[in-house]
Amino acid sequence: MDISGKVAILTGGASGLGLATVRKLASEGARAVILDLPSSEGKRVAEELGAGAVFVAADVIDPHQVQAADPSRRSDPDGTTLMGVDSAPGAGR
Repeated sequence: MDISGKVAILTGGASGLGLATVRKLASEGARAVILDLPSSEGKRVAEELGAGAVFVAADVIDPHQVQAADPSRRSDPDGTTLMGVDSAPGAGR
């Protein structure tokens, strides 16, 4: 499957499984939207990946923060959202 140019939104994308997924998608040409806590390493990861990623700070247990973050507005307007990946297993606490 060719995912180059697609946009993937990943919760928990700044560490662990989410980070590994972000790196893999970026290496395949997709643009990763990292949705993670403001205190996470998301900004650093996005800077490291350059055009392959963008960081959006939000706490996924607060729906208002996720809505305010609106990662779709920060993606390439010509890109198509590939998927949303929830790698934040504690989000339901």
